[in-house]
Amino acid sequence: MAATLLQEISKDEQERARYRSRKMFETDIESNLLTAVDNAKEEAWQGGRQEGWQVGIEEERKKNAKAMKAEGIDANTITKITGLTADDIQKL
Repeated sequence: MAATLLQEISKDEQERARYRSRKMFETDIESNLLTAVDNAKEEAWQGGRQEGWQVGIEEERKKNAKAMKAEGIDANTITKITGLTADDIQKL
């Protein structure tokens, strides 16, 4: 099925552009999340606020998941990128 979808996408330049754009968006969101995690870890360790670190990470995950959901990215992909559960994503 996936191979057939890629074959169909490859025939249409607009579809290829949409696919590349979607992949770039997903990569950017994942990169932003990892940067936020790194920043939150650094702040947590420097300030000694482990609980604040966890809250900050969770908020960033939800923010990114909400943005991905608004872009029409499927819940499985959002779950893989953010680590949130399907139930968490559905509640957004």
